[in-house]
Amino acid sequence: MESLGLISVIVPVYNREKTLRRCVDSILAQRYTDFEVLLVDDGSMDASGQILDEYAARDVRCRVFHKPNGGVSSARNLGLEQMNAESRFVAFCDSDDWVADTWLLDYVLNYNGEDVIFQNAKWYGKDCVLEKNVVLPGDAKLAEKIKILYDQFVLPYIWSGMWRAGIIRKFRLRFGDYTTMEDRIWVADYCHHIHSISIISPRNCHQYGYHYYFPWQGRDYNSITEKLFRTKKDLLERMSSLFNTLGAPDLFEEINRGISSDIMVSLMNMYRGQNTNVRSRRERIRILNLVGTGKVEMELEHKPFVWLYGRVCQWKHKVCADAILLLMAYLLDLKSCFSRK
Repeated sequence: MESLGLISVIVPVYNREKTLRRCVDSILAQRYTDFEVLLVDDGSMDASGQILDEYAARDVRCRVFHKPNGGVSSARNLGLEQMNAESRFVAFCDSDDWVADTWLLDYVLNYNGEDVIFQNAKWYGKDCVLEKNVVLPGDAKLAEKIKILYDQFVLPYIWSGMWRAGIIRKFRLRFGDYTTMEDRIWVADYCHHIHSISIISPRNCHQYGYHYYFPWQGRDYNSITEKLFRTKKDLLERMSSLFNTLGAPDLFEEINRGISSDIMVSLMNMYRGQNTNVRSRRERIRILNLVGTGKVEMELEHKPFVWLYGRVCQWKHKVCADAILLLMAYLLDLKSCFSRK
């Protein structure tokens, strides 16, 4: 087997003593052996830091970095800054996930010069297991491939791909100051600089390489904050810029509808007082200014309340819009109450 060169595997760690050994052991068991593991302890308060030091003491492929807690973006950024100068590719693994021993090998065996190559994964939820089996049409253009991978929940996740280190270095790509969806925004930034993309066909893989654990409960995007709205707007603008750069703004329309409707649903929930940290009128108006303005006009589905919320939040007089949205939220709850009877 011919080597593709050194692969840097970056693992951000925060309070993961229960799953950490499973994660690191699975990476160290790779059949493809030309790799390093950058283990970044993001100020863990449990035994995670000690466990990482144990691995570094017994395996030279492990490099451990301890830092004050700053979030997953800062941890991954430290990994990108500390990766070996000889690294040709970068892969990511979350510390509550694990990988098959053929994870890196399948990337190497199927690599044909792409700027990023993906592989399917197995997803583990609280009550279900999902097996991704996405295949790209061979004659699809780059923008079409990106849209398919985005729609199929492959491309937004950094752990599903192997990324060229040269592109990351050249354009100094780093994760922004986000507490959620930071990977989606980083991927959009990365894809501005690529010319080719692929996903390994299931028939060309030994097995599912990546095992992703997704406990949706407790994630930041379930708690509505001003920062969450800013993140979603940033994602909308990054994706718009990407498809304009690729000369395919028409393909962005469906993605726009998805992100915009997600923003509107969060806005509706905020006004209904559901799962939100936004309490004052001043905070709501700041969010209305954010949602109702920007470089990208949101495309809204024609579901009555979603569409109407979108139109109202774009009113110039935000105090008036805020009052109307509160009334609409009351009517929506009233409607729900009667529909249950």
